[in-house]
Amino acid sequence: MSNAALTAVKAWYSAISERDWTTLRSLVDPEMEFVVADGFPAGGRYVGPEQIFDTFFPASFASWSAILPEVDEIFAVAGENVVVRGRYVGRTKVTDTPFDVPFAHLWRARDGKLVGLRQYIDTAVLRDAIEGRAAVMPTKTVP
Repeated sequence: MSNAALTAVKAWYSAISERDWTTLRSLVDPEMEFVVADGFPAGGRYVGPEQIFDTFFPASFASWSAILPEVDEIFAVAGENVVVRGRYVGRTKVTDTPFDVPFAHLWRARDGKLVGLRQYIDTAVLRDAIEGRAAVMPTKTVP
């Protein structure tokens, strides 16, 4: 894994936790493919910064009163690929149900820019939390 790929992925998680949209946009390649699991709020395939930031994030964030990605491990893969294992910790907006659900993210980077993300997550856990059922209690207090 290149230092540039690792730096870009780490910068993504730092900026998303701070909701630093300027930094996030600066990390994204103009043709980035952003694939969010079907069943995740606003899940689907988004290409380019406009679709990612102006379509996906507002639509997805409508489901959460709080959501933070907590990174547990970062794994080197071949070339410019990075795998991140972590958890989304938060609360749903409508039912105020807390959740703590594991995820895996497969990132691709090129020349220090993020060119691809594929999200893997148990969307049933999130759906149940959104509907106010079977919440997984977070291990961390969220605002």
